[in-house]
Amino acid sequence: MKKTAVWLTVFLMIWAGLAHAETAAAITAETILDDMLAAYRKPSAEAAERLDRDVETLNEPVLRSVAEYWKQAFLSDDYPLYYFRTDRPEWEIPDPSKHAFVVLGFRLVNGEMARELRGRCLAAAEAAKAWPDALVICTGGASGTNNPERKTEAALMADYLNRRCGISLSRVRQDPKAMSTVQNVLNSFHIMQEEGIETLTVVTSGYHMRWAVALFTAAAAWYREQGYPVRIIGNWCYNTRPAKGYDQMNAQKAVSQLKTLLITGNDAFFPAKTSP
Repeated sequence: MKKTAVWLTVFLMIWAGLAHAETAAAITAETILDDMLAAYRKPSAEAAERLDRDVETLNEPVLRSVAEYWKQAFLSDDYPLYYFRTDRPEWEIPDPSKHAFVVLGFRLVNGEMARELRGRCLAAAEAAKAWPDALVICTGGASGTNNPERKTEAALMADYLNRRCGISLSRVRQDPKAMSTVQNVLNSFHIMQEEGIETLTVVTSGYHMRWAVALFTAAAAWYREQGYPVRIIGNWCYNTRPAKGYDQMNAQKAVSQLKTLLITGNDAFFPAKTSP
C-alpha cells in the first residue's frame, strides 16, 4: 500500500512537470501580444493576471519591456502625455548632446506638408530650442497619392524646421525612406546608433503617441540586448483630434505592428549584432 502511494506521488509529480512544460511551450511572443490586446479590449483583473503570468512563463526580456510599457500606457488611466503649447515637461536629459528628438512624419497632401505635420514640426522645434545641443531626427518617406516629384516627409520637415522655425540643418538628420511607423522606428534607431545617441524623446500627434512609443520600446529593448544602451526619456505631442474610435484602432495597430517587428519581420528589420 505504501509502495503504491509513493509511485502515485511520483506519477503526479511527473505529470505536473509535463503539464507545466507543455504550458510553457505553448506560450509564444504572439500569445503575449494577444494577451495585451485582450486586456485592453476587455479590462479585468483576470486579463491583467494572465498577461503577467504568460510574460513570466516566457521570460523574454524584450517582451517583458513591451508588456510593462503596455500596462502603463494602455491599461492604466494615468499614463502622462505631454502637449506642445499646453504643458511644460521637465524631462531629465542627462547629456543633451547625446539626445535626439525623433519627429514622426505624416502623409503628404499633393506633395506638401499637411497641417498636422507642420504641427509636429512646431512641437519639435520648441523642444529643440529648449535643448540646443540635441539632435532632431525627421523620419518619413515619399507619401501621398498625388506626389509626382516624390517629395519626402523628412526633407520637407527638415526644410520647415530650418526656414520656419530657425533650427540649424546641422542639427537635423533625415530618414527619407520610412513608409510606416515600424520603419520610422527602425530607421531612426539606425541613425541614433550612428550618432551615438543614448536617450530620445518621441514627437508625434497625441493620438499616435502610445502606439508609436510601444514600437520604440520594443526596438530599444532589442538594441539593449545587443549591447547598444538607449532610453526613451519622454513624449512630446502635437494636439489634434482623431476620428471617433481611433483609440481602439491604435491599440490594434500597435499589436499588429509589434508582431511584424518582433515575430514575422525580425530578421528583415533588425541588423546583425553591432556595437554602438
